[in-house]
Amino acid sequence: DLALKGGGKGDRDGQLLDLDLDITQTEGAFDGLVIIGFGLQCAGDLQVAEILIHDDASTDGSAGTGDAAKGSEIAQYACQFVGTRYIWGGSSPDGFDCSGLVYYVYQQFGYSLNRTASAQANNGVHVELDALEPGDILCFYNQGSYIGHCGIYIGGGNYVHAQDSATGVVISPLSERTCKIEARRML
Repeated sequence: DLALKGGGKGDRDGQLLDLDLDITQTEGAFDGLVIIGFGLQCAGDLQVAEILIHDDASTDGSAGTGDAAKGSEIAQYACQFVGTRYIWGGSSPDGFDCSGLVYYVYQQFGYSLNRTASAQANNGVHVELDALEPGDILCFYNQGSYIGHCGIYIGGGNYVHAQDSATGVVISPLSERTCKIEARRML
């Protein structure tokens, strides 16, 4: 059996103040497990929205599988900015636009990315949507061949992105997107 529990508090600005995650295991080993947790602010309390358990040993070894542990670390790091305000052209924790969030997060892990959403579609290698892993970059086409938005896949069918000035950085289900998506892997 594997038991997980989590909780925490957020302040009025949506900044994470404290998060505890207790893991209890009664049988078996944790070898190959990467655990990601993220929360969403609801009325001042941080609610753990999802805990993903990924068994690294289950990858099929196909080309471009990347470094799952590093990708999970990048995805988890990006989630800490949920609630940060949207600023067009922003690429710092003071405020992000969509590509600025991706650019900043990857920069913290030593990667040099292009700065705009359309240019980020040229970074890394192409990944099929059915092979997404946490940390993959998602570039969304607006109309025709123009890429106008991007985010970071965090697993479980969700991605983190700087959506707009009304919502700032949020986590959204990928299933809500109906446009063409270019997925890229840097790892």
